[in-house]
Amino acid sequence: MLTPSNAESLTWLDRRPPESVLFITFGSGGTLTIEQLTELGWGLELSQQRFVWVVRAPTD
Repeated sequence: MLTPSNAESLTWLDRRPPESVLFITFGSGGTLTIEQLTELGWGLELSQQRFVWVVRAPTD
């Protein structure tokens, strides 16, 4: 579903040079703990690379 927030993200992405943004998602194939997500987030931030990170809400 395309929401205003998604549209803003797509606009941001369209303004970046080709092949200059990392796309990170684990789909349904893996789940990470909050600690792992935090470490991954810090690693991405410290890499100073542009990225789009898709995180699914946990299922109970």
